[in-house]
Amino acid sequence: MSGPEALRPDEDLASAISGASRTDAKRLAIIDAATQLFIARGYDRTSMDEIAASAQVSKQTVYKQFQDKPSLFREMVLGITQRAEGIVEAISAHFEGIDRAEELEEGLRGLARSYAGAVLAPPVIRLRRLVISEADRFPDLARAYYVRAPGCGLDAVADGLRLLDRRSLLHVDDPPVAAGHFSYLVLGQLIDRKLFDPSDQITDTEIAEHSHGAVRVFIAAYR
Repeated sequence: MSGPEALRPDEDLASAISGASRTDAKRLAIIDAATQLFIARGYDRTSMDEIAASAQVSKQTVYKQFQDKPSLFREMVLGITQRAEGIVEAISAHFEGIDRAEELEEGLRGLARSYAGAVLAPPVIRLRRLVISEADRFPDLARAYYVRAPGCGLDAVADGLRLLDRRSLLHVDDPPVAAGHFSYLVLGQLIDRKLFDPSDQITDTEIAEHSHGAVRVFIAAYR
């Protein structure tokens, strides 16, 4: 039986009310607990017992849903990469809004600020750091993360630059290469700061100043 009348303490009320089955609710609770623990403590220092306790389910339930800890880790990481779709949509929308020469610099500035703000968000940085730390153990997962998250962002920028080239606002012979130039001008230094120094508090003002400088350099190369 599903629904509020069948709730047990170890189930997620929000998921049950939304129509998820009891099994789905438990699975979501386990993934949520695993996400919090893996990111906070790392892969090795997180046990399935701790995940079960945090999710308020039995250890047996965890193993019923996921074969082992590597399987749970993989599903957690790949599930989060689905959220990259929001960043891709935002990138596309920014490019669509640039259709006149006088809008080019300001439009790219807005894109750069939003792009940097999204990628530098603490949860994104923490997940990236975790995936990098486990890349030797899960090389296929690290590759999949890159393709589904940073790679999707680069593809969206490349598509946007193709659009600006068609509109004769920029001259872009090789959109994927140009997308790399744009993205790493905007993100490279800031990401390194955050990856290597978790205490580094990059302000919105810093992001804006850095983004505006990156856009000036990019436009000088591609106008």
